[in-house]
Amino acid sequence: MRFDRRQLLALLPALALARPASALTLAEPNDVFQKQLDMFWPLFMSLPNVREPVRDADARDICFMFTNKSCAICKSVHRAYRSGFSKLEMRFIVYPWPGDDNRELNWLYRRETSFADLDAYMMGKPVPMTASDSPDLPDQVLMAGRHIAEELIEGGGFGTPFFLYAAGAATKGPVTYTAGDIGAVQDMFDRAV
Repeated sequence: MRFDRRQLLALLPALALARPASALTLAEPNDVFQKQLDMFWPLFMSLPNVREPVRDADARDICFMFTNKSCAICKSVHRAYRSGFSKLEMRFIVYPWPGDDNRELNWLYRRETSFADLDAYMMGKPVPMTASDSPDLPDQVLMAGRHIAEELIEGGGFGTPFFLYAAGAATKGPVTYTAGDIGAVQDMFDRAV
């Protein structure tokens, strides 16, 4: 799905407040940035994430998306691709924003959190909260965002949405990474629907 001009204009207030990541499309496997992104793959895999079921058992690609319900662009992406993908496994990492309740974040960070739970959160519906107000997991996600910003993003700013798309990650073959904002991955998303 392409975002039309009116959709993007409606997002301008959010864009003004957000610090978007620079889009890096990295298609050359021998590129230095490919090697850097490959080093980040275990970090992404270690973070608490919610998996969206893939419809095609032969899907080859995996994409991580840092997201938050307060992010207008994240909500637009979520709505645009809400029906899911047939050729892509999506994994969502809820990135803490100032003012987010750790009890809500900790509930979303549970292994058993489903895509339906994440969908309710992204659509602004109330989600259960854990008794734990521990900042451990939210801090782990924040630290990962800072590390990504320091190493990969020109200017060092990190914001949502941020994507790491790994073409071929669900196979034993070579993987080609793409990282950045929606502009970096939108064509691949449209092909994966």
